[in-house]
Amino acid sequence: MRSLVVALALCSVALGLNCNDGKIRGVNLGGWLVLEEWMTPKLFDDFQNQFGDQIHDEYTLAENVPEEFYKERLVRHWDTFFSKEEIKKLADTGISHVRIPVPYWFWETQADEPFPAPNPNENDPTSPLFYLKRMLGWLDELDMAVNVDLHTAPGSQNGFDNSGRTGGAHWVEWGQVDRTKDHIRMIAQTIKDWIDRGYFRRQTVYSFCVLNEPGGWDSDIWDACRYDYYPSAYNNIRSVFPETDIGVNIQQAFREGWELDGLLTAPDYQNVAVDMHVYQCFGDYWNSIHNDDAGKGVHFDYSCGYAQNVKDRYHWTFSGEWSLGNAGPWDFNDPNYVQFLRLWFLSQIDAFEYTEKGNGWFFWSAKIEDDYSYGEWNYLSLLERGIAPSNLCERETFCIFKENQDGSLQTSYNKTMAEQAFKN
Repeated sequence: MRSLVVALALCSVALGLNCNDGKIRGVNLGGWLVLEEWMTPKLFDDFQNQFGDQIHDEYTLAENVPEEFYKERLVRHWDTFFSKEEIKKLADTGISHVRIPVPYWFWETQADEPFPAPNPNENDPTSPLFYLKRMLGWLDELDMAVNVDLHTAPGSQNGFDNSGRTGGAHWVEWGQVDRTKDHIRMIAQTIKDWIDRGYFRRQTVYSFCVLNEPGGWDSDIWDACRYDYYPSAYNNIRSVFPETDIGVNIQQAFREGWELDGLLTAPDYQNVAVDMHVYQCFGDYWNSIHNDDAGKGVHFDYSCGYAQNVKDRYHWTFSGEWSLGNAGPWDFNDPNYVQFLRLWFLSQIDAFEYTEKGNGWFFWSAKIEDDYSYGEWNYLSLLERGIAPSNLCERETFCIFKENQDGSLQTSYNKTMAEQAFKN
């Protein structure tokens, strides 16, 4: 009888749209369980107005805010930042995957760190794990899949606020690599326990990202990743999930894609993918590109051309982060700007999905609190504006790919389509 009730319940769930072609079409739940000030400025204003303007990341937040207030305010944030209705809206357009950044301090902290002691009780509404479990249940109901992404490391793997602590990248220097190996194992074990308890189905878990954006410009960090942490993290995940239906992905660490071809290869390592972060908005070059006709063409050419990089990779490759962030002007009242963003969106996902090795994408991010300043990073807003497709399975394509007899690939974009869009 119980199995019949469960089957009827599953049949009654309004599942999202799924293109069923094996590609990832996803969003990040950024700014939710790992905070970044630019993504949730109102939340940081609440803390800064009461406890000082030195609060700019999770470390200084925990360091300066009384624990009782800290917990109460974050619980409200975890509970309300994403609604089930918003996740359903994404699923209805063909978003099939969700990447969830999580911090290490939900699982383990040390005495010299300011974070509260972890609360491992997933049924306690004051624990962040309660909200992570709830989200995974929502994804399960909608037949979506999750990439669980360890986004932070003690000492900071890159010195950015997305690591939880701005400043230097001290992860290797301070001897924290082995500790992080334990963190990824703990995260995998928590997810396995939840599957075993029947909170959601095993197929809801697509993969684990072993660590977000290590600062591979530092040779010590890059060597630690490729020779020690990446293989050890893989083995720790496989100690919990020995079957290879659940994937493991390694992040590019600010290196070129080809530099990861020789890492974690078969037969010793199975179902490994590479997560490339592909932004066209950081650094002097991209900041010099504006949205005049020439600038639009540069963005389109670069986006379509990315497929040339992906097609010859050893591993499946997906873009775990990308956006429409650019040098401006940021004026959604300008029809030409909206058309530019629409076509630029298409050009990027065309390339991310191209060939067998192009495994798909996760947009950064599903939602941004400050849509006025960062609307180009807000997927739900882009959807409402008609920039992100309302049906990813039946969308237009914009890139033109031509495979030559010698195996090379020529890429361009549909200039007729572009002219027509801007003429209107």
